[in-house]
Amino acid sequence: MAAIDITDVIKTNPQIEKRWAGYNDFADAAKREELDITVGEEVITVGYPLGLRQGDTNFPLVRQGLLATMIGYPFRDKVEEPNGSLRYRNLRAFLIDGATVPGSSGSPVILKPVTGRRVKDVIRLDPPPLVLLGIVAQTMYAPVRMGEGTIPGFAGLGLAFDVETIRETIEMFFE
Repeated sequence: MAAIDITDVIKTNPQIEKRWAGYNDFADAAKREELDITVGEEVITVGYPLGLRQGDTNFPLVRQGLLATMIGYPFRDKVEEPNGSLRYRNLRAFLIDGATVPGSSGSPVILKPVTGRRVKDVIRLDPPPLVLLGIVAQTMYAPVRMGEGTIPGFAGLGLAFDVETIRETIEMFFE
């Protein structure tokens, strides 16, 4: 897990409202149910993919994407070990489709505040609250055939740990 250092941004822009994201900002199972968050929802990430930033300001890039898998269900995949064997993982995580590239790890994944969202068969005209869905943990790659072998190719997907995992990690180290 990683964090975004915004110290310079805060120092050079004292007018920015500062506050911690508390657990009430986490989209846990109850909040996901209340807001009817599902696959295909628009999300935004904030971070420094590929080490990019806004000129000399150190402002992060804001990118958008979609929830590619459900949150709250185990995500299963397999990874190739250095010796060529496959290891299966069962993670409390989800995928986002949003051109996630190296350097995106640690970026918060936030439900995009859009009007006109469908929530339990009702079109809501007020935007949803800004809630943290997870944190990007890994850029996903897909095998691309090259002659006789394969190389990892950019898949545009990001693996994000859900807020329950984040909360558990925080409490393990700080409480």
